[in-house]
Amino acid sequence: MIPIARDNDFNTSYDDEEDNNRDRENDEGTEESIPGLDEFDIRLLNIQASALLVMILGYVLEYISTLQAIEVIKIRQSNNESGFEPDPDIALLLGSQYEVIAQAVLVHISKIQYRNTPLHFRIGRVSAARSANFELLLGDIVEMIAYLISLYGVRKLFAINHGGPIYGV
Repeated sequence: MIPIARDNDFNTSYDDEEDNNRDRENDEGTEESIPGLDEFDIRLLNIQASALLVMILGYVLEYISTLQAIEVIKIRQSNNESGFEPDPDIALLLGSQYEVIAQAVLVHISKIQYRNTPLHFRIGRVSAARSANFELLLGDIVEMIAYLISLYGVRKLFAINHGGPIYGV
């Protein structure tokens, strides 16, 4: 679980009895701002933005790895053993690890947002919003599984064929 700083007066769980009573009392939904909710959302979005930057860094490292693999093949074709030969596997492994870490953060953010759905929508729209947020959470979980499988494959190829190009990442 990723630690997230929270205000002491803002509980992220809507399951508490107090939050359920607040929802029943306010038939208009959340047109009025819940104390601390905006600040919490800003912090959550800042964490999401940081995770997306880490994800981009992972993709950039995979791109660098691809360019290095092309260079390795060109060096081998020219039989030039005297020059420096890049190691594309290291950048690829690091990029894959960054993607897994970033996706784990994004899954956690989706879980928090799914749990907090009733705080953001009018009572009549909570069901539709909850369904949409569940689909986003499910998509993030599937992506996490895909990134983990990819990392597993990269690690295996790294152990078997260190120094050779890895395709399909």
